[in-house]
Amino acid sequence: MHTKRLFAFGLILLLAACNPAKRLDRNYNLFQKNIDSVTITPLQYPVIQPNDQLNISVYSATPNQEQAALFNLANTAGSNGSMAGEGAVGGSTSAAGYFVDLEGYIQMPVIGRIKAAGLTIPALRDTLQARLAPYVMSPVVLVKFNQFKVSVMGEVITPGIKTFPSGIATILDAINMSGGLKDEGRRDSIVLIRQDSGRIQHYTYDLRSVQNTFASPEYQLKQNDIVYVKANDRKLRQLKQNPNTLRTIQIVTTVASLILITLTLYRTF
Repeated sequence: MHTKRLFAFGLILLLAACNPAKRLDRNYNLFQKNIDSVTITPLQYPVIQPNDQLNISVYSATPNQEQAALFNLANTAGSNGSMAGEGAVGGSTSAAGYFVDLEGYIQMPVIGRIKAAGLTIPALRDTLQARLAPYVMSPVVLVKFNQFKVSVMGEVITPGIKTFPSGIATILDAINMSGGLKDEGRRDSIVLIRQDSGRIQHYTYDLRSVQNTFASPEYQLKQNDIVYVKANDRKLRQLKQNPNTLRTIQIVTTVASLILITLTLYRTF
């Protein structure tokens, strides 16, 4: 009986050393709560801000496009264009388009300075179509963001700066564009950092709750938001431990288990 107990103990020790058991952690699952009754926060057009970069395309509803050609030069001019990069912070002129200067204006050929900051994309489109009417027959204007950027940091597959040309993005869009959450990422504490009116504000999402995610007033992201996924306790514990020490302990445990099992078998047979 004593020998069998030693054998069983050694076998359990060996299995524990080779394949440590893991407790089932349901915190990895998203949208566990409030899934049946949620009022989703409606998405809105983002408001244009100083230092935004816009792609503005002008067409005529008639077959003649010569009148509109002048207004499209900035979209291909890049760093050499008079409109591209004008007023950008830090002199950033690497991409084509119309930059919104620090006073909130864009500079267009012929029609001059246009107030853009504070307007949505549809509102700026309507303004430009009215201003272009004397110069372009039946003008059609398309406006979109060239660099609507959101930074994603922390425990995601591919952190970095993510761009959304439509200017409309949610917290889930940013995470999905980053390849999703790592196993080491906390689902219950996704942090949003936002600069608003000269102040830094932060908000927290719990992706386990549908209510906390979809009904949050901050569900939709704004230009230059920062999304940070915190590390879970398992990752933090790993960072505090020396991997060489862990490997040494596992090797010693395995060898000891094998010796114990060998001695038990020897005494048995």
